[in-house]
Amino acid sequence: GNTDTAGLEFYSDNFFTAPTGNGNSTIEYITQNLESGIYDVYGWWPSNSSFSYSTRFVINANGNETIVDKTQKTNGGQWNFLSEAILNSNGSITIEMSNNTTGIVAADAFRIIYRGPVSSVEEEITPKDFTLYQNYPNPFNAQTTIRFELKNQSKVQLRIFNSVGELVETLVDREIGSGTHEVIFDSNRHRSIASGVYYYNLQTEGSSQTKGMILLR
Repeated sequence: GNTDTAGLEFYSDNFFTAPTGNGNSTIEYITQNLESGIYDVYGWWPSNSSFSYSTRFVINANGNETIVDKTQKTNGGQWNFLSEAILNSNGSITIEMSNNTTGIVAADAFRIIYRGPVSSVEEEITPKDFTLYQNYPNPFNAQTTIRFELKNQSKVQLRIFNSVGELVETLVDREIGSGTHEVIFDSNRHRSIASGVYYYNLQTEGSSQTKGMILLR
């Protein structure tokens, strides 16, 4: 990490802080040209209780604008999910912040993760017989927990895949009763896998759903 004069640990070299203002100080992050698809946007800021409890992130993907308000008083020193961004055609994603906040605003680092093509995400049907939750923590180092809820008893497969679709591990492959269940994925069992995006897929007898997660070694 990098340290500024206040002793805060920042993730990147190009960090920005500003006291509460009227929006006269702004900063904009712009990605390189990206292929069309669905992207997840994450932000990183240091830990500091003096930071704003309502920082506004304006995320623009080829004219599709999303406004997200997040507290920066908590969850510092880790990647925080901000929003998804949809690029209907090739283009860039911009993230804008300003000091029009309720405390010190910190712009440090952002991570843009490709989730899949627009068509496949739009056509995905939310399963009616189970709920698959986002893993936590995410991003993770070594271990993360995957939680799901079954409405009825069912044969369940929970599998981990890498970014090119290769099977990493089958976590569950058996009949499971209704209710909420948690399974831990421990990447230490696979020393050969590197940092990057991985996917977990939950499949029952009638439905299937996939979500992404980030491993940071």
